[in-house]
Amino acid sequence: MILPTKHLRSEASLIYVGGIIQNIVATTPMTVDQLWHGTKHEYVKHAHSSDITYDWFVLALSLLYSINAISLSDGRIVGVAND
Repeated sequence: MILPTKHLRSEASLIYVGGIIQNIVATTPMTVDQLWHGTKHEYVKHAHSSDITYDWFVLALSLLYSINAISLSDGRIVGVAND
């Protein structure tokens, strides 16, 4: 689920979706709604497959937050710079 396996395509893993999310918030902080629409657009563009579900998007957000890759500031999701 988090990482791809022989039964889970790499595009369907949470780490792949999380990478898309991180790329989007690296440049500008966004609300959840803005990030959701941006992630859907980028996922379809890069994965060349069906649409991503909101549940999978939220799980990827939770993963990124739990590993301190993103944070919430003034109601917007921002990327956390790793030093």
